[in-house]
Amino acid sequence: MNAAAETIADGAIHRKSALVSRCDPLFADVHAFLDLESGFLDDDDLRAWLTCLDPEIRYFVPVRQSVPRSGGDGVSETHHHLNETFDSLTFRVNRLLHEAAWAETPVSRTRRFVTGVQVEHERAGEVAVRSNLLLIRNRGTNPESDMLSAKRLDRLRRRPDGSLALCHRTVTLDHSTVGTANL
Repeated sequence: MNAAAETIADGAIHRKSALVSRCDPLFADVHAFLDLESGFLDDDDLRAWLTCLDPEIRYFVPVRQSVPRSGGDGVSETHHHLNETFDSLTFRVNRLLHEAAWAETPVSRTRRFVTGVQVEHERAGEVAVRSNLLLIRNRGTNPESDMLSAKRLDRLRRRPDGSLALCHRTVTLDHSTVGTANL
């Protein structure tokens, strides 16, 4: 890693010293949170996953565009695959768990690999986190799997009991065309 690392909160550049060491208890707390969250999703325990979210969460998956290097980062600021709040995520979960939810019958089998975790020092009760995600999903008897890779920029907020909650996530897919049946 060079002397600078991409900031997690807003894309600006901060010194590497803004990142906590992997030996820091904060890093362990964040990593445990990310593992717990991934486990809930991979185990299809969506109601438990909702408990990981702050009531003020904003969850974005912007559309990725293929542009020349001079055209910017290729991430749309106006178009999103997902642009969600706690209420809309709760609605999605309730809809998926309803007996008539044909989009997830049978339930997808997923595995999330969260790597490259970088954690900034806590500021004002929030922790900025950058990670990479590889999501593999298999449906029904199809021998082929969907695979999505992405960069995630998260903000985790400390709750009064000291636990962490996800209050903001931007997932930037590496794909400009998403070839999965439903996102």
